[in-house]
Order: sequence, then C-alpha cells, then structure tokens
Amino acid sequence: MARMIRTIISIPGDEKKWLDGYGKRHRMSSAEVVRKAVREFRATHREEGARTRAEVRMVAEEKGLYGPHEAPPIADARELRRRAIEAAGRFESGAADLSTGHDRYLAEGHSDGPKKDGGTR
Repeated sequence: MARMIRTIISIPGDEKKWLDGYGKRHRMSSAEVVRKAVREFRATHREEGARTRAEVRMVAEEKGLYGPHEAPPIADARELRRRAIEAAGRFESGAADLSTGHDRYLAEGHSDGPKKDGGTR
C-alpha cells in the first residue's frame, strides 16, 4: 500500500454521523471509507484538468512530426476527400472520450496561456 499522508477535512455533522455509521456497519475505519470513496470517485470521474492538458500538449509536441501545420489549399473536391479518408485513423490521442469531448479538448488546448512568441491564444 502507498505511503499515507494524514489529511484533516471538515464535513457537516450529518455526513460525519453517516460516515461513522457506515464504517461501523462495514467494519472499516472512517479513513478507509474516505479512501475507498476517493478511489471509486477517481475511477468514475476522469480528471478533467491536468491529464487532459497533458494529452493536448503531447499532441501539440508531436504535430511537428507530421509536416507543416497549414496545408496548401486543395481545390479539387475528390483530392480533398481522398486525403481525408487517408488521414482517418492515422492518429491516436489516447483520450477515450475524444468524440464527445472534442470541444472541451480544443478549448483547453487554446487556454494554456501565452504563446512562445509572446502573443496570446
């Protein structure tokens, strides 16, 4: 088991009463009930902050591997379609919810602060 760090929390009286009762009924300390709740919460709620930004940064760092950011304009619709089909599935973000969370990922990718050249996003 990982090294424990003692933490003091403040909760309303009725929640403390429930916590103590639950612990007694399940033969667990209040601390173990809280640890279990945190583990379950983490398993069901994706961390929307640091991990998402890290994924966005990883993609940003690797984009240089795929050529210039701006592709030349393509006038022929058939060529544009062919290239789109060819590109499908070539890249992997590692994000399980990319199709549903793409707006959030895009917003986070553009809100990391000033650009390297001193401008803002």
